[in-house]
Amino acid sequence: MYAYATGRVLDSTVVLIDGRTGQVLSTAKLPNRMGYGVGRFSSGPWLFLQMMDAGMDDWFQAIARNAFPKGS
Repeated sequence: MYAYATGRVLDSTVVLIDGRTGQVLSTAKLPNRMGYGVGRFSSGPWLFLQMMDAGMDDWFQAIARNAFPKGS
């Protein structure tokens, strides 16, 4: 059975910036997340929120890894 569904891709990068100097401290590209909508929850904003929720651990890990590097 084939069901047509529109899809969205969340492509994200975490950029840590020093609040005093404005210098970019690090960047980390996160894995792409895909979401396909079927039925009443197929809108773009809903899929975006769903993918952000699924990728939250990736965001926290990237921030922690780059804000608190080993040996500091």
